[in-house]
Amino acid sequence: MTSAIAWLRASRELSYRDASPTEWIDRALPVVTGELQRQYQQARAGSVGADWDDFVADRCRTTVEGPAGVIPAEAPRTASVVSVQVTGNLRTSCDVQGAAVPPVESVAATIELTRSSDGLWRVRQRLY
Repeated sequence: MTSAIAWLRASRELSYRDASPTEWIDRALPVVTGELQRQYQQARAGSVGADWDDFVADRCRTTVEGPAGVIPAEAPRTASVVSVQVTGNLRTSCDVQGAAVPPVESVAATIELTRSSDGLWRVRQRLY
């Protein structure tokens, strides 16, 4: 469950102090498989997004509050693969007064974790 929650935080949290909006990739790499690492590395070439400059100028950050994970009883599971549902509330706050701050957003994902050769569970893919 630790890897699943770490992935949720890494994939959703940003800070104006990040060098780019894709810095989350570096935070996620330790908790994902090699295949997913390669996919994430390819995402670095994507757009920075229309709001990144405003996000930085307003000194904003997003955090996942109350992250939780559960393995549903009906989820497929083996000794080396399991599906986990992770949830949390994404809150954006900014240091600049009057900055456009979106409302708190509920976030959720179903991810598949696999046990790596080192015994640690890592995210293999996002299912939903």
